[in-house]
Amino acid sequence: KQGINDNKQEVKKNKLMLYYILLIIDDNRNETEIICDALQKVGIACVSAWADIAERVFKVLSQVTPDFILLDLHISKMNSFDLLGDIKSSTKSCEIPVILYCEPIVEEIMRNAKSSGACAFVQKTKDLNLLGEDLKSTFRENEITYTRNISHEIYDRKHN
Repeated sequence: KQGINDNKQEVKKNKLMLYYILLIIDDNRNETEIICDALQKVGIACVSAWADIAERVFKVLSQVTPDFILLDLHISKMNSFDLLGDIKSSTKSCEIPVILYCEPIVEEIMRNAKSSGACAFVQKTKDLNLLGEDLKSTFRENEITYTRNISHEIYDRKHN
């Protein structure tokens, strides 16, 4: 599927490992690869979908329920706070934890995002190890941990 990224090499190495399904909302598609690479460095595989406009976000959400949504604060095509409110007011996505992904993290932005429904904040960085550790910690803090048999689940998704 277009917009889907997965760590096939990591899946081949590990028959059973921790992984997440992510929806990454960002106007830079490369962020999807950066985030998945950062997670792989800390032992987490991911399957991710990417969206840069609200219509695509809700199309993805109608097809899959991600474990987390990573929302870039500075998206040129839409207001991130309005989108966050729409995500949290939808019955399909209101329970999905939304992590605001931005640089820098400012107190006023944190307050506005928390009141709009964001569960956490992760600062953008070029240091993949630091980014991976920050995301891993954020996932744990939000008590979402899934262990799945990746070799079967991803194989089934690709071949069905």
